[in-house]
Amino acid sequence: YDSSLFYVWDFGHSSQYKVFNWEKFEDRAMGNIVEFTYPGQGRRNGYTAKVTIYKGGLARKNRITEFKEFIPVLNVPPEIFLKKPPSECFEGDEITFTAVHFDPGAADVHFYNWIIEGNEFGPYDSKDNSNKISYTFKDEGIISLTASVRDDDRDSDTIFHEISVKNLPPVIDRIEFPSEMNEGSLITLTGIFSDPGVNDSHEFFWDFGNGVKDTTTINKIDYIYEDNGNFEIKLIIKDNSGDIDSLSSNIIINNVDPIIEVNIPPSADEGQSISLSLNIDDPGNDTHKITWDLGDSTVISIPSFDYIYPDNGDFTINVSVEDDDGGLTNFTQMIKINNLPPVIEISFPDSSSEGENILFDVSVLKDNEVYKYQWDFGDGDLDSTKSPSHKFADNGTYNVSVIVTDKDGLSSTKNKDVHIKNMPPVVDAKFPKKQYEGSKVNVI
Repeated sequence: YDSSLFYVWDFGHSSQYKVFNWEKFEDRAMGNIVEFTYPGQGRRNGYTAKVTIYKGGLARKNRITEFKEFIPVLNVPPEIFLKKPPSECFEGDEITFTAVHFDPGAADVHFYNWIIEGNEFGPYDSKDNSNKISYTFKDEGIISLTASVRDDDRDSDTIFHEISVKNLPPVIDRIEFPSEMNEGSLITLTGIFSDPGVNDSHEFFWDFGNGVKDTTTINKIDYIYEDNGNFEIKLIIKDNSGDIDSLSSNIIINNVDPIIEVNIPPSADEGQSISLSLNIDDPGNDTHKITWDLGDSTVISIPSFDYIYPDNGDFTINVSVEDDDGGLTNFTQMIKINNLPPVIEISFPDSSSEGENILFDVSVLKDNEVYKYQWDFGDGDLDSTKSPSHKFADNGTYNVSVIVTDKDGLSSTKNKDVHIKNMPPVVDAKFPKKQYEGSKVNVI
């Protein structure tokens, strides 16, 4: 070893990197034996190292020789590790995974890629030789995770990990339904729930509190309560892992008054049979009490019937229908019953004899009224009774008529001929029981 010689080394590294921590990796050294660590293999997979030898001092004039040689430097792949990865968690948990790597090539640039549940993420830049990713597991199961790191020379390393994701049961928050609900109306019930396992499938078991149950695969159901009342709805939700939650809620269904359609003619004639009918539309499964007040003190309690008003007049018909929960509907209509002339028939012989007593009679079809009668026997005689008797003093044909007038002033007339036969005179003489000859006989 010649102590007068000075060895100056240039390892050829600084010319390839514009940015580098040269305090840690100094590119120059002095001495006949030196060590240097290349932080990367360089663009040409190696570097040209040069040593310049000086004698007697480090001055250009003292330089005596120079040697150069290309030194191949090969890339070393990075090595990746997961930093305390969890082995289990629950669905819906957000887990942060941290990957770190070691690479002797300090100048290498690194990129991370992740694959979780088949989903690819990256590439991400390395920061302080590490990378983090946060992921929310959507469903239970054994989930595979892959992390890989690649340097800028395309050398890489990969690590695998499995995590057991456990199921969490769904949670029902509330059951939503309309604020106003009536019997017979369609209502929508909605179960508001949450499940951290967003990929879970669910079954919903509905108990409507009236003995009816149903099952759906969505959290909504339409239902019609056929009757009013206070009902306890129970909802059970089950996910595809069999975990369940349940919730009950009270619901009030209001009674609805029956809707009625009443058929009443606006008018009719007295004595005429008319049809009165009632149709009931009740959204509830109710029974009903029916009352017809026909305005003439007649009350009927069936839906449909035929009725005869025996007398004329204006009548107010009141109809009421009450369901078994007290819901009441009323209907009122006026009906005009028209007056009709009396329908009459007369009765007496077709013939008789002069001087013979004859009975005359008139019948009225509607006999619940008081009538006025006026007989004209055609011989100048009149009578105002219903069933008079009369003698005709002489033979001949007489047209007998009768006028019947009701209390409202309407009248009917009937007439008929009666034939009166002539009768021979009847002599009634009285003779003395005895008489003497020559004496005058008095015949009375």
